[in-house]
Amino acid sequence: MYLSGGGSGLPHWTAPAWVALSPFAGVGLSALWNAGRRRVIWVLAVLQGAACLLVYVLMLTAGPTNMAASAQPETINPFTDFYGWDVAGRQARQIARDNKLSHLAVQNWTLASRLAWYARPLPVHVLDPAFDQFSLWTGELPAGADAVLMDWSQMAYKLPVGEGLFQSCTPAATLPVQRAGRVVANFSLFVCRGWGGRPHARRWDEP
Repeated sequence: MYLSGGGSGLPHWTAPAWVALSPFAGVGLSALWNAGRRRVIWVLAVLQGAACLLVYVLMLTAGPTNMAASAQPETINPFTDFYGWDVAGRQARQIARDNKLSHLAVQNWTLASRLAWYARPLPVHVLDPAFDQFSLWTGELPAGADAVLMDWSQMAYKLPVGEGLFQSCTPAATLPVQRAGRVVANFSLFVCRGWGGRPHARRWDEP
């Protein structure tokens, strides 16, 4: 149970649990109503409405401004996930066209799931030896292939250059994402040549 909460996750993963709990919430509200404790129900409704409004405001502003420690992209802010992917997807397609490339690449399946929507119909390959849905949808990047590699500051990886990786990666574009007057994330796009076929994704905080 503890391990199920480790690593990266997606917000909608908890949705089935909330749906399963909704009948119990209905039973609880019915019991309060029948007991004449309607004021408690109104208080709960107001608190729920306030919580929803707060989350909506945080989504619009990409989180509270005090999460920004400096002019650099914020490193821990879950609200930045809502911004910039459409622009990054279009830019990745344009770089692929300019360089006559037919592959996009990332180093984590979470990044692939976002980029694939906006960069379609170009295939997105995950440069990670682990098995995931993209192993079935697009498969591994062919050995020797060139690709546009995307990196995101919220989940930054070291450039996959070296033995068994790409022969070279050249910076192609940097896309800062601004919200509420501050930089909340940053996309980096690279043109990478000569994939070696032996993925080994490493986060920036790994040795």
